[in-house]
Parts: sequence; structure tokens; C-alpha cells
Amino acid sequence: MRVTWQWLHSGNTFASPERVLHSPFRQSWSLLAIDVTYHDTLIYNQMVVEKVSFVPPSDDEVNRIFRALADATRRDIIRRTLCAPVNVSQLASEYEMSFAAVQKHVSVLEGAGLVTKKQQGRERLVHANPRTLQHVHNLLQTYEHIWHTRVAQLDAFLEEELADGEHL
Repeated sequence: MRVTWQWLHSGNTFASPERVLHSPFRQSWSLLAIDVTYHDTLIYNQMVVEKVSFVPPSDDEVNRIFRALADATRRDIIRRTLCAPVNVSQLASEYEMSFAAVQKHVSVLEGAGLVTKKQQGRERLVHANPRTLQHVHNLLQTYEHIWHTRVAQLDAFLEEELADGEHL
């Protein structure tokens, strides 16, 4: 089996992508084609080689997100819009509040990046943004790890103190 890589930036063909990946210009290289020679040819168009890393939200973004999630109505709106887009009028009919109040809740969620609104004809459709929810989940997992570590350190300290007290 022979694999050749073609890179869009230079049009050169390399037997291995390592030479390009370790290049200082790797951000400007995109994969044009992969040719696997042993009966089949696979072609991928414009697959970016650079690895995308997680960028945590800023403190202001985190504050906006958690303020938006602090309200039960907003959490319910997110739950209703996770599976499929929902018309703002349909959302408003589910709550015992005015249409304008539901629109304000949706605006707060949209400002926090938790939902997106799209105009489709005469309707305004609201859809939850799972990417922001994943950021929140990752952030909470980080805090959970920090607290588990601190509790484990406290347990170890208390066990050590208890053991030292028994020997006296």
C-alpha cells in the first residue's frame, strides 16, 4: 500500500505528512488529496490539517451563560429547542406569560450564545446551540475535577493528622 499526500499550498507531493506538519508554515497548508494505491483512490477536498484546540470562554461569557441558565423558564426553552427548531409563538403558548416576556427570555439566551434565532419566512425559529452547552459542560467538569482533588487532599491531610494523633 502506498499513500501520497498532496498539499494545496505548494502543489508538492510528499510520501509522508510529517515533513509538512513540522514546518513553520503548517497553518497555511491544507490537504488537497490522499491517494491510496492498492485498488482504490480516495479523494478528500480541502481538509485542514491543523488541530483545533478548545478555547475556554472568557469570564464575561461565563457570567452571561450562568445568568441565563439561572432562570427555570430559560432552561426549559433550551430543553424544548435542543431537538428541533421551535417557533417563538409556539414557545410563548407554552408559558403563562406574555409573548414579549418570552421574547426577552429568548434574547437573553441568544446573548449568552445558548440559542440562535433564524428567520424562516414569517416565522422566527429558535434552536439551542449545543456547542455552547458543551463549553459549559467542559467548564463544570473542570471545576468538578478541582473540587475532587481538593477534597482528596483534605482527606489525606486529615488521615495523616489522625495517624499522628494516635502515636502521641
